[in-house]
Amino acid sequence: TAEAAAIPAVAFTALHALSLAGHFPGKSKFQNKAILIHSAAGGVGSMLVQMSKILGLSPVVGVVGSSSKVNEAKALGCDVVIDKSTQDLWSAAEDAAPEGYAAIMDANGVSTLQRSYDHLAPAGRLVVFGFHSNLPMGRAALSPMEWIRMA
Repeated sequence: TAEAAAIPAVAFTALHALSLAGHFPGKSKFQNKAILIHSAAGGVGSMLVQMSKILGLSPVVGVVGSSSKVNEAKALGCDVVIDKSTQDLWSAAEDAAPEGYAAIMDANGVSTLQRSYDHLAPAGRLVVFGFHSNLPMGRAALSPMEWIRMA
């Protein structure tokens, strides 16, 4: 099925992101092991949550965009789930890891990039694995001019 075919793509994307953040292969290079994962109930995000737990990162803080995804993120292994439709994302993120995050995995792009960077611990790493907020919403496909404007 299409879902099964996607597993290697999301798994390798998540593994590469954790490698860029310094948490794979081998033991994490950082004393701070807090990780914040945007889109924690999505394809790559859900794989990042599970791999982070296996690698011993803690707390694993997942961000979801609607209340219907909170239980899924918890079931995947998030220690803390932030529902940005009902909570202030950044104050909840600060409460979960007051000293900042060793890694933040950002799937959103411009809407969260600066604030994600601001919440890193010293020497923390921001890994961008998507730019959801850069895409025009409400249409099934982008016109060639919209692709050019995004370049």
